[in-house]
Amino acid sequence: GQFPLHLAARGGFMGIIGLLISRGARLDAKDTCGRTALHHAAEAGHLEAVGMLLSVGANPFLVDSEGCNSLHIAARKGREDIVRVLMERGMDPN
Repeated sequence: GQFPLHLAARGGFMGIIGLLISRGARLDAKDTCGRTALHHAAEAGHLEAVGMLLSVGANPFLVDSEGCNSLHIAARKGREDIVRVLMERGMDPN
């Protein structure tokens, strides 16, 4: 299953993301596939959601059950803008 923050991140619902974070949602909680809200936002291409999650402390280095971090997922989906943001945060594509 997924947490509400995962669903909001996947949908790019910024107001809901902000509300959930303000109510104590766990930023780095993993779903049954080992993915966090940041993984979901990166995969769906929601740059603003990625930025918000990073700004409040989401860990971009966490990997899912396949060993992929948010950078890997963004690159696989061709989300160049998100790849750039994550690399600016110190992530290495290798």
